[in-house]
Amino acid sequence: MPNNPIKTERLIIRRWCAGDRAALGQLLQNPETMAFSLVGVHDDAAIDAWLVQSQQSHNQTTDIAGHAQATGLGHWAIVLANQSHTNTAAPFGYVKLIEVPDLTGVHEVELGIRLLPSGWGQGFAFEACAAVIAQLWATTGKAR
Repeated sequence: MPNNPIKTERLIIRRWCAGDRAALGQLLQNPETMAFSLVGVHDDAAIDAWLVQSQQSHNQTTDIAGHAQATGLGHWAIVLANQSHTNTAAPFGYVKLIEVPDLTGVHEVELGIRLLPSGWGQGFAFEACAAVIAQLWATTGKAR
């Protein structure tokens, strides 16, 4: 568990853990959630690989702020702040920052988010993205 997850008024944005496997499966195997994914709905093997890769990227540091400072990148689980035991509460989405090259080969940071349909239309996407961008700017100074 991270020492310093990002907290907003309604959300906790934290590292993924092995106990999140079922929630991640619900997210990545949901046809509505994955409708605009380039790879579509994930099978069980792809979900397991996704979770391992996410955990490995986070193992470099102990918290989101440290990881953002080290790399500025990552996939972060989104849980409701009002759930008891937010470190073990089931995520209902994720927000990501990944580095991708533009058409000229310059690497820029891409922001992405996926939420289960139960989280749509409530401002959670905006809230999570704004918090992650603010953290990235505060810790790395990256503007793009």
